[in-house]
Amino acid sequence: MALENCKECGKEISTKATTCPHCGVKIYRWGWGKKLIAGFVVLWGIAFLVALVNQSPIDRDATQATLEAAKARGLCERALEAQLKAPSTAKFSGAFDTRAGKSEAGDWIVAGHVDSQNSFGAMIRGHYTCRVQPGKEWRVVRAAFLE
Repeated sequence: MALENCKECGKEISTKATTCPHCGVKIYRWGWGKKLIAGFVVLWGIAFLVALVNQSPIDRDATQATLEAAKARGLCERALEAQLKAPSTAKFSGAFDTRAGKSEAGDWIVAGHVDSQNSFGAMIRGHYTCRVQPGKEWRVVRAAFLE
């Protein structure tokens, strides 16, 4: 039987004891399962930090472009909602169905569709295009539904 010292009173106790027989303090032990999980968490954290530090400038540019496209898409949706008969019923196309890209002038062009109720309460689909000018104050230059 292996012995160790109690962290509270300093007297010798068994390594299998759950409480000290001398002072009554509870002994917390990590089983192999908890140690394994803790090891995986630490390794995952290290891998995440390494990936974050080693992110290339191309990855950073792609991330920035994705964020800008999402911002342009959100501004377009707000501008288009103002043109709808029932804006609260609007369901815009998702990220995979909406196209967003930069023009040669640097503006964002967004195209997609929206399902919303018309004046009679019927759900209809409208396709749209939108131009957003980025800068210090982003603004919607044009937001129109296609015929």
